[in-house]
Amino acid sequence: MIGILCAMREELEPILEYMKVKERLNHANNIYYLAEFEGKDIVLAYSKIGKVNAAMTATVMIEKFKIKNSIMVCPLYHKLDDEDIEYYKEKYKVDAVVSGGLLGTTNEYIKLPNDVCAQYQGRSSFGRVFLQSHQTAGWIDAGFMGKITLEIVAYDKPVILYKNQRIGQLIFSKTISPATVGYCDRASSKYGGQNSVMPSLLYREV
Repeated sequence: MIGILCAMREELEPILEYMKVKERLNHANNIYYLAEFEGKDIVLAYSKIGKVNAAMTATVMIEKFKIKNSIMVCPLYHKLDDEDIEYYKEKYKVDAVVSGGLLGTTNEYIKLPNDVCAQYQGRSSFGRVFLQSHQTAGWIDAGFMGKITLEIVAYDKPVILYKNQRIGQLIFSKTISPATVGYCDRASSKYGGQNSVMPSLLYREV
């Protein structure tokens, strides 16, 4: 499958005119178009302007539409061209190869009461190959429910991750007293109920 990201709607709409659009899918606060062109399956999305938006949309594309078994995560400094990607995919039998940050999600959907909070920590075995699976978002507030979005970065060498592989653990703590308002009941809550990879919603704070 081929993925196409467009920073502006003005770029996306003319391309769609040449495609046979088979499905329009709402996912992770974005719209993805599943299409066909000259016999090839294509997924298109409006990523919005900026490297961060492009990276998040690409991550969702990989997670939702491409990865069947495994992915190779290369370090931030790793420069990949098409030849490198195909070489790695063939040699290591992986579905995709990426460099830089990658958003992932847990299989588990948790529901915390208002008197229990949690903390996510990556497995030490991944720490020893310098793969980090959360950056600053390890804390899970009391009253949260949903799947946990992981911010995955390799810092030293390429690391292969497999679908359904254990990558971290949750540490649960009981609070001295319950939260007056649980996370999902707050007006400012942005990620409550997330059921898949959820890109940053910082723009809602502007």
